[in-house]
Amino acid sequence: MRLLRTVEFFLQEVAANLRRNGLMTLAAVVIVTLSLTVLGTFFLLMLNLQTLAQQEASKVEVNAFLRSNLTEETISALQADIASLSGVVAVRYVSPTEGLQQLQAELGLEFLSELAAEENPLPGKFEIKTASSDQVPQVAAQVADLEGIEEVTYGGEIVVRLNRLVHALRAVGLTALVLLGLATCGIIHNAIRLTIVARHREIRIMQLVGATRWFIRTPFLLEGLFHGLTGAVLACILLLAGYRQAVSVAATVLPWLKLVHPETLMPAFSLALLAVGGVFGAAGSIISLNRFLRLE
Repeated sequence: MRLLRTVEFFLQEVAANLRRNGLMTLAAVVIVTLSLTVLGTFFLLMLNLQTLAQQEASKVEVNAFLRSNLTEETISALQADIASLSGVVAVRYVSPTEGLQQLQAELGLEFLSELAAEENPLPGKFEIKTASSDQVPQVAAQVADLEGIEEVTYGGEIVVRLNRLVHALRAVGLTALVLLGLATCGIIHNAIRLTIVARHREIRIMQLVGATRWFIRTPFLLEGLFHGLTGAVLACILLLAGYRQAVSVAATVLPWLKLVHPETLMPAFSLALLAVGGVFGAAGSIISLNRFLRLE
């Protein structure tokens, strides 16, 4: 019963404090919501870019374009030579006709069929898969030295650029986390400070009659947690609705762009946002308590 009365007292104190400083409470919740929405947007963008980079890395292959007028025996010998190279796991010959059909299927251009019937400008090529994307540059260099190979290309540059973009976004996200975290803690600190100043005499009386530090701290910590967690919940709602809409639009406009599915992402993502919001709220409260109550 004593525990229940204590919990009831804390909840009443928090409710009273929130009513006394309604404007600051609203400002604190709005700041937390905006801060976590910005941070969550950075995280979602970074996660999808990283996933895209991993998908592209798994699809990276070497395309070795052949010189014209090679005989079937020469092509077969080249295929055997490439297959024997270290790191190569598969080699597939694509004839000019098949290459044009692939291009037509990817781009959806009907006039390519007429072009194939008249004169096919595409050369034959080998599609070469390696054991890992790290081996692609080495294999490409070895294939380029073989007689009968006109040009060698591979998509490794795309993966490198995506990874660089992911690293840049991660750095920006960490910087934003620090700056927005400081701003959020400052707003919550001011909201808690107003409550402490308004109840300064009452707090001193509680200290004089022997109230423990945790008993004095708890209502203010709960108030800060309320600010942080309420803002986090609102940020989760905004991000979930916005991300689902983005995934839906991407599936229609850019069907080749495979974004992380919201249902697999959001449970852990929401818990992380709630944890960050709680940390922001508790940090703002602790700053106020240590500064104005002078308690360790």
